Amino acid sequence: MVSLLLACGWLGWRRHGRSVHSCCVRRFLGMPLSLGNALVDMYVKCGDFAFAERVFAGKCRRDVISWSALIPDHGLNGRSDVALGLFGGVATEGIQQNSVSFLGALSACAHSGMVDKAYAIFKGMKGEASSLNRSIILVWLTRLVEQGVLLRL
Repeated sequence: MVSLLLACGWLGWRRHGRSVHSCCVRRFLGMPLSLGNALVDMYVKCGDFAFAERVFAGKCRRDVISWSALIPDHGLNGRSDVALGLFGGVATEGIQQNSVSFLGALSACAHSGMVDKAYAIFKGMKGEASSLNRSIILVWLTRLVEQGVLLRL
């Protein structure tokens, strides 16, 4: 089921994804974490943010992947304020950030021109950099510098 949802998300097949979702609801008593994450990811990739957030809010358990399914796509779709709010929510729930959540927040800042916020995220990320994929972070920071967002580095 998770693979079907991931394929539907990548192809933008929201209608088929909803069919898989309804099959999962009928088949499973509870929603396993990985299946809930795949549902959120599929709805976000298909552009149905309201339903993705509804599924996310209804999940009884969330991990960093749950949050990371929402953060980058909100930023890419011009909803930087929502992406950064979710980024803050990860820390509020005591979940350790991963490279996807950091990069999603930096991307949201880049798309909306939030220089100070991007710099604060970058400074907060330095302590976490040992556990993150440094090459990916450097590529994104290079992109931000090219766009003129983080000239203070």
